[in-house]
Amino acid sequence: MRTAPLTAQLPMDGRQLGAAALTGRDDARLKSITQAANGDEDRTGEVARKLEGMFASMLVKEMRNASPGSFFGTDSAADVYGGWFDEHVGESIAKQGSLHIADFVQRLIQKNEGVQP
Repeated sequence: MRTAPLTAQLPMDGRQLGAAALTGRDDARLKSITQAANGDEDRTGEVARKLEGMFASMLVKEMRNASPGSFFGTDSAADVYGGWFDEHVGESIAKQGSLHIADFVQRLIQKNEGVQP
């Protein structure tokens, strides 16, 4: 049995879905990441890994926000510590490659630029 592609099953396309989840800071990080590989075939792997790290950080942030209570208290410093935690855990997850997003993104970038993997 053949199913429709994942993007056909979503209520909005991938660009809209990604944009809906981005905050201002995340949007700036995404722009800097994508501009880093613009026209440079050798950097697609690095860009793909950074994108996976950013996604993993956002995932950790949302899981932490969904949990009851706070790991770091409720004062203003808790936001700073929480941000550091999200970023470092997300980067660690991406470095291990356990999500396999970087591989997929790298192949997609190479395909769109006409580069053979």
